[in-house]
Amino acid sequence: MPLARISSSACFTLLTVDVAALAVIYLFWPGLRFENGALNYVLFIALHLSLPLLFLLLAFSSPNKNLRITAFVLAAVAALPTGILSLAAVGQLSAALQSETDPSLQPVAELIHGDFAYRLYRTNYNPYKAHGLLLRKEQTLIPGVKLVSDIKGFYGTTDGELQTLAGGQARVTTKPFAPQNKVEIFEFKL
Repeated sequence: MPLARISSSACFTLLTVDVAALAVIYLFWPGLRFENGALNYVLFIALHLSLPLLFLLLAFSSPNKNLRITAFVLAAVAALPTGILSLAAVGQLSAALQSETDPSLQPVAELIHGDFAYRLYRTNYNPYKAHGLLLRKEQTLIPGVKLVSDIKGFYGTTDGELQTLAGGQARVTTKPFAPQNKVEIFEFKL
């Protein structure tokens, strides 16, 4: 039985780490991102698929009958949403593997200010972002990894301009793709 307890406690530790990593992703996403778009999807898929698998591993390794039943139920409950999210990410992963960038974000304009890059992206149809433009502030932390924060999303448009203004300001001007949509102007501090 000591081997089962060691295995059970190791599973519980891995499960705790996985849940904590998922919580960080959802609380601070996009936060930390890899430069290579495919790695972001691989991490997303691995963390999501490991959740029900770790519940199953905990169920099989636990000496406690009630814990085994609870872990099986939690594995079944977690499998559906994590499976659906992972399947959606697999479609994006295959496109990212071909281009080595995130296929859901196509660069439109860029403005460099000090250590920061302000980038305007066209968001593609995918499960995570609506179709339109997205303004992001990005900073390279170490080669291959960047800190990202979304500043503002613009919808009803697929093109825009990013320009520097006086006084440490910048402006996004969108170009609507339909007559009923209006030009949107957004000014922000660099």
